[in-house]
Amino acid sequence: MKPIKSLLLLALCMMLLTGSALAAKKNPPPQSRPSWMADIEAIAQHPEKIYEVYNGMPLSDFYATWQNLPDWKIVENDTVHSWIVFEREPSDGIVQHFTVYLNKQFHVVSGASLQFDCPDEKITKRLYNYSRNVFSLHYGNIGEQDFC
Repeated sequence: MKPIKSLLLLALCMMLLTGSALAAKKNPPPQSRPSWMADIEAIAQHPEKIYEVYNGMPLSDFYATWQNLPDWKIVENDTVHSWIVFEREPSDGIVQHFTVYLNKQFHVVSGASLQFDCPDEKITKRLYNYSRNVFSLHYGNIGEQDFC
């Protein structure tokens, strides 16, 4: 009786994994989905750059590109530690913070990071699961799933 339960549990986990993988491939049409989904997909496709900002990018190019972008505003410009934090207006209640680290000695961008601040746990889990699925499709599953 025990081997049958194990097989049933294995089959259930396989169905769940297959279902979540298929659900990740079926993206909603661009006009009906939040902008953060497209942002996550773009980062997964090209992790070496975020919003066209990359390590080693000349600061003159960065400043020219990010001088007056619509929907983004500078919320922190730390000249001591050399970083600039941009914020995008909420999309589905999600605020995006884009931090660019500057190497003023060599006049280049030394790194960038993107943070999503979610208003509640439900949206946080949705964003996390979507991100995990998108990155798993591009790079494979690196680790165990929480539910199996």
